[in-house]
Amino acid sequence: MIVVSDTTPLRHLIAIGEAGLLGKLYGTVTIPAAVWNELQAEKTPTLVTTWLKLTPEWLSIQSPRTPGPDDPAMESLDRGEREAIQLAIELDADLLLMDDRDGRALALRLRLPVVGTLGVLERADSLGLLADFPATVSDLEASGFYMSARLHDSILERHRLRHKSDR
Repeated sequence: MIVVSDTTPLRHLIAIGEAGLLGKLYGTVTIPAAVWNELQAEKTPTLVTTWLKLTPEWLSIQSPRTPGPDDPAMESLDRGEREAIQLAIELDADLLLMDDRDGRALALRLRLPVVGTLGVLERADSLGLLADFPATVSDLEASGFYMSARLHDSILERHRLRHKSDR
């Protein structure tokens, strides 16, 4: 499975101690150099930059070799998002991990399969890889991840429905 990630999903999963889920779920995750650079920016939390010093084997860094799509929407994205989309197209990725609304909209228009941080956590929960999904969601919000109250309630309801037969 070929998976490309933008900065935000990786950053937040590192911040809540769940980045290892990416390796368990997808084997290898590839990020473009721009994402690597964003993860090491001065404003990046120390926890993230420390994690990067011990980069796991499942994380691969690769810059796109071809120009991105000729779409005006690319101009509004940051470099990491643009390179992640370019790389996903170039590698014919099975999945693009991205949270940014504009980036996701463009990726979907380009027919790229996209999932965000919450989708990663929900998949991990459905496979029994998370001990406490509601606590993980709380940790995610505490890490600075924004979600509306409606979305928060919706993902917790889906969790309850997934595990209804477990009780």
